[in-house]
Amino acid sequence: MKQSRTIAFIFTVAVCAAAAFVGPETSSALGRAAAKVCPMVTGVKWTLPTAPYTTGTKYDLQVHGKVTCRQGAAYAKSLVQRHVQTDKPFDGPKGWTCKAEASKSGRAYAGTCQPKRESFLASDYFAWTVG
Repeated sequence: MKQSRTIAFIFTVAVCAAAAFVGPETSSALGRAAAKVCPMVTGVKWTLPTAPYTTGTKYDLQVHGKVTCRQGAAYAKSLVQRHVQTDKPFDGPKGWTCKAEASKSGRAYAGTCQPKRESFLASDYFAWTVG
């Protein structure tokens, strides 16, 4: 789907830009530590916020670091039910902070979470987007 590819592309560009900013030592470490793509999860119905207002119930999921696919799926299934404001940080699972994109109904149809103690280049995170 075009929207999920766009979000994935934006995320990839942001990570690459950050890698270039932090220097070659950290940059090469980022390249070695790739996110794991997990099986799709089924959750609450989403509707994209722009025309043609595509809908679905499937979500793509990625995890990184100590987060397992099972944990990420459980967290994502819970978070996609929440109403959010686009790009405004909110509390996720205990000890985590998240940012998400609001669907037409205001639910978190795409987002990412990381431990509150970690910086922009978090070693542990999970992310979801429409599938």
